[in-house]
Amino acid sequence: MSTIDYLRLFKVRQATFAELLRLSESQWDLIVDDNYEGLLDVLGAKQRLLGRMEELTTAYPAIVDRWRGARDALESTVRHECEQLLETTERILGQLNERERHCGTELERRRNLTRGELQRVTGGMEAAGAYHDSTAPSTSRLLDVSE
Repeated sequence: MSTIDYLRLFKVRQATFAELLRLSESQWDLIVDDNYEGLLDVLGAKQRLLGRMEELTTAYPAIVDRWRGARDALESTVRHECEQLLETTERILGQLNERERHCGTELERRRNLTRGELQRVTGGMEAAGAYHDSTAPSTSRLLDVSE
């Protein structure tokens, strides 16, 4: 069995989650600014990072649990640094979770506003159609400038 470089893996995990948090904060700004093109770019970048995390998880399944089983065999400085990285990563994950919840709530609120506006517009079109006289002669909507 090969030796796992826990310190390196935990640094990569922390950096990846920190970048996800940074992107999530950018995502919030883009949502507030109604910049949906930029939002798509951020979502793509987040998806790529999540893909990298999935690769790590596949290569090193249950890495934190494995570390807990092996930490007593590690040098105390390495063990301490790993513990610090894990604590910081947990804090970042909490912030990330909260930011994502806010973004989701705001997007849902905006979707509901848009849905309401569309229903009002559709209702107005249906009301106008209800008053249309089907027996009236058809009229042209073009201006005849030849006269």
